[in-house]
Amino acid sequence: LLAHSPYEDSEGATRHQETSLYQAPSGALVFASGTFAWSPALDRPGHTDPRIQRATANLLDRICKRD
Repeated sequence: LLAHSPYEDSEGATRHQETSLYQAPSGALVFASGTFAWSPALDRPGHTDPRIQRATANLLDRICKRD
């Protein structure tokens, strides 16, 4: 589990999203962002988020440097 974050849903209730990364028995890394807003945060005007951009860069760096 990389993150467990509270957010408010459309009805005002507090919910939690979870971002996770794990290694499958095959050795593959499996990433789940836990949100549909991850990709817009990368490059959509008005929605970009440097934290998501950095987390994505770190994730890709980790995947690409694996043995």
